[in-house]
Amino acid sequence: VDLVVAMVAVLRSGAGYLPLDPGFPAERLAFMVEDAGPVCTVAVGETARAVPEGVPVLLLDDPEVAAVIVAAQPAPSVPVDPEGAAYVIHTSGSTGRPKGVVVSHGAFAGFLAAMDGRLGLGPGDALVAVTTVSFDIAGLELFGPLVRGASVVLADRVTVRDPLALSALV
Repeated sequence: VDLVVAMVAVLRSGAGYLPLDPGFPAERLAFMVEDAGPVCTVAVGETARAVPEGVPVLLLDDPEVAAVIVAAQPAPSVPVDPEGAAYVIHTSGSTGRPKGVVVSHGAFAGFLAAMDGRLGLGPGDALVAVTTVSFDIAGLELFGPLVRGASVVLADRVTVRDPLALSALV
C-alpha cells in the first residue's frame, strides 16, 4: 500500500517515478538507477536495502519523515507539466541491454483516459493487481481502478505464484 501511495504522491508532485522491484537482481537495479539517474528513492524498511549505493533514500517509515508528511497535510496543489516524466520503465533487455522508456504525464493521463470505462469498474468494485510495478501494465492495474473510484487489491508475490491462493484472493 505504501508503494501505491508513494507513486500517487510522486505523480501529484509533478515528478516522475522509476519503479524498482526489490526482487530484481542487484545488477539490474544498479543499471536501471544508473540509466535513469533518479535524484531520490522512496522506500520503507527492508526495501531500502535493494537501492543501489549513491542514491539518496527517503524512508517513509522514518519518524522524522512521517512527521514532515503529516505536517504537509493537505497536500499542496502543484501544476504538472504534461511533457514531464511520469515514470521511466525499462524493457526486459531480451535483445541486449534494457532500455529506459520515459512516459510523460500527458501520455499516461491520455492512456488512462482512453481506458476510462473500458474496464467496467466504478465505486464498489475492486481489481486484483498481480503485476510487478516494473512492468508497464502495472500503471493500468493500479491507477485504472483508482481514477474510476474503484479499489485495488494488491496481491503479493507468494499469492500470485499460487493459483489456489490467487483464486481465494479474487
